[in-house]
Amino acid sequence: MRALFLIFTFCLGILSPGFAGQEKDREVSVLSESVGTVVTFKAKNKTGQYIIENKKGVYKNKSGDFQMSIQYDEKKDLCIIEVKGKTEGWVAVGFGQTKMMKDAEIIIGYVKEGKPALFHHYATGWVKHEPIEKLDKNAQKDTLKVIKAEEKDGWTTITFSRPVGLKGDYFKDLRSGKMINFMYSLGKDDSLMKKHFRRGEIKIKLP
Repeated sequence: MRALFLIFTFCLGILSPGFAGQEKDREVSVLSESVGTVVTFKAKNKTGQYIIENKKGVYKNKSGDFQMSIQYDEKKDLCIIEVKGKTEGWVAVGFGQTKMMKDAEIIIGYVKEGKPALFHHYATGWVKHEPIEKLDKNAQKDTLKVIKAEEKDGWTTITFSRPVGLKGDYFKDLRSGKMINFMYSLGKDDSLMKKHFRRGEIKIKLP
């Protein structure tokens, strides 16, 4: 009985708001269970749902215009992340935010004339983020590699890799199995200076 109680307990109220989130977005319910060698994890709140199945984590927002997936290439020690948003502008994901977007490692990208652009930022304030290379000139370079990118039928999709074991003050611990705050946002065009039109957040378990 105690095991069943632990399985269905839901109490992740510690989630911090990202990208100017509302207090109600903190409410989250979680289901986690283990069946043989397959681990399934589900988390749901006001902005969307995240699930792990067959070692792949997938987040979908409630409005149906954003999706993120994350999995691992264990041989190369890489995170493989795919970001898909219904926009012809930029798409962004962040990991490890504390208050608003503060302290998040952020990846922002867009596709222009068939060519992808990807940027690695860190949130230095509630609503402010800067390139990591600007904050730390000694930070590891070329940390993100675009695998595939396209802008088609009003959707922008970017798949990229990031080394799991990055070291430094502006890189988050993205090791498999870790619980971490996740956030996303979408922009209407390719200008990174313009505010998002969609955003969301949830606490997830990395697959």
